[in-house]
Amino acid sequence: MKKIFGAKKSQDPPPSIQDATDRIYKRGDTWTRRSRSWTRSWRATRSRSRRPGPDPRRSPSRRAP
Repeated sequence: MKKIFGAKKSQDPPPSIQDATDRIYKRGDTWTRRSRSWTRSWRATRSRSRRPGPDPRRSPSRRAP
């Protein structure tokens, strides 16, 4: 029967409460770091889009000779 179904595989012991807690905190820290990065880039893009363009009245190509 082992040839058909294979031998039973050994299982790793379940993680301890401390290991599970550490993984959850690490996941939260990673998410926080990524969200800060996204927020920084979003703010930079937003500030660039809010800046007014060059004033056409002051453009040297539009001056009368």
